[in-house]
Amino acid sequence: MDVVIAAMQMSMETLLAESPIAFFDLVMKARDDTYEVFGNSPDILKKSALLEQNGTMRSDTRNIVLSSVEGDEGEMHLVDPIDRTT
Repeated sequence: MDVVIAAMQMSMETLLAESPIAFFDLVMKARDDTYEVFGNSPDILKKSALLEQNGTMRSDTRNIVLSSVEGDEGEMHLVDPIDRTT
């Protein structure tokens, strides 16, 4: 697994465990660029380098998030973005 992808997977695993609302906001922002991230989620996501300081998401980050998360609402879970057959 690419080092960047592995690092982002670890960040998302930590985010899901420690701040599930920020994780939800991350996924929603990746799925819809017009989604408004709110509360303390912007600060959490910026600190984790998952959002830029201006609140936008880099295209490579978006692609990794979209490839790494399945499900909707409260049923989101992480999957291996490389091996999508599991």
